[in-house]
Amino acid sequence: MKKITNRVLQTLTLCLVLLVVLGSTDLVYAQFEFEEEDYRKFSISVQGGTTFGNDDSGLRFLRSNLNTMTAQTYNFGGGAEYAITPFWSLGLGYRYINVEGEAGTFETDIHSIGLNSYFNFNRFYRSSSISDYLNPYLTLGVGRDFYTYESADQSVSKNEMHLRAGLGLALTLSNTFEVFGQYDQYAGSNSFDNIRTGFPADMIGTATGGIRIYFGGAAQKPYSKAPPLISLSQSEVREYRQNSERIPGMEEQISAKDEEINRLRDQIAALEDEHQNELNELYAELNQKNENLLRLESEVSDLQSELDEAELALETGLTQQLSAGHYVQFFAAFSENSAQSARQVAISMLNGVIDNPEQKVIITRRQQYYEVRIGVFDQYTNADQVLDILDDTFEDAFVVTFARPVNLEDRYRDIQVTNRISADLQE
Repeated sequence: MKKITNRVLQTLTLCLVLLVVLGSTDLVYAQFEFEEEDYRKFSISVQGGTTFGNDDSGLRFLRSNLNTMTAQTYNFGGGAEYAITPFWSLGLGYRYINVEGEAGTFETDIHSIGLNSYFNFNRFYRSSSISDYLNPYLTLGVGRDFYTYESADQSVSKNEMHLRAGLGLALTLSNTFEVFGQYDQYAGSNSFDNIRTGFPADMIGTATGGIRIYFGGAAQKPYSKAPPLISLSQSEVREYRQNSERIPGMEEQISAKDEEINRLRDQIAALEDEHQNELNELYAELNQKNENLLRLESEVSDLQSELDEAELALETGLTQQLSAGHYVQFFAAFSENSAQSARQVAISMLNGVIDNPEQKVIITRRQQYYEVRIGVFDQYTNADQVLDILDDTFEDAFVVTFARPVNLEDRYRDIQVTNRISADLQE
């Protein structure tokens, strides 16, 4: 029996180590994909439910396993958890568990304190919107049981270690509240029934339901709802390698510039005593040229960044700047993928109606919504014509004008209004 127990402990330890390593990997990628402070990490939970009896009936896994028959009773508890990564959380919890012998032959009150790990399996299908609402999870833990056994002629109090493993399913109600159901198996003392024979540990099965409360800002989501990891494409990897290969050549150019500067300094030092005023002018001119060179390099870098952003915006239609004028807003969604699909439908419908519809059908992010619009139009009547074209497909389409009224400025603070660029209908 001791060998079996050791194997069980070794297996549980190996699983825990593998899951922690997986959670740590998620943390490494997370540092590149999103800002950790944008998510809720601390939560508290309360739960309660049934403690299965050992009565030789029902499914084996929905029972306890002690050395004598026991009745079905109750348990309750609570805890506090902290998310280390989107995949892995640690928690400290308390559970009261009641064990009773059949016909009331004995009663054991267990006060259990444990350190628990939670592993969120929604991370494995995070690209699906279902993962925002349903999260199956695994919990593993270790702790200490303080229990008292009482029968008609005996009263025994002890405290011993326990191992716990369980599966649960959480349903997200909001960024603050989550309800869950959980099944656990405790492997604890072998004397909850005051009989130390048989299996090396008494097994107690529990099924509970509860609520978890997350703490954080109003717009923050639980850490397990962080975006999925994103892999680089082959073209992005090639671009990175090409830029890396340019570094040695740039170092040679810098070295050549350093040599040139040193030569100039030597010449200036030789002429310094004789031509002090001229030397000061040369220094000023040299400094100005260096500043101009740095400024030009900075401008080139900024222009390249703007070009990259413009190319990406042209392909995806994403922008946070709108020209003043009229727009036809025909779609809004929480998902960017849904907004992109609606954009492609509108582009195909407007080919031949307006010039360059792929440039005029744009997506803006406002608060939690991706809003899809067509514009800008100088004349309201032109916008109304496009609205008529889209009305059969997008029944909720309407015309909106920027800049917005003063009383709506706060709702549209994410969008910057710029000078008007017309997108009126073709002649």
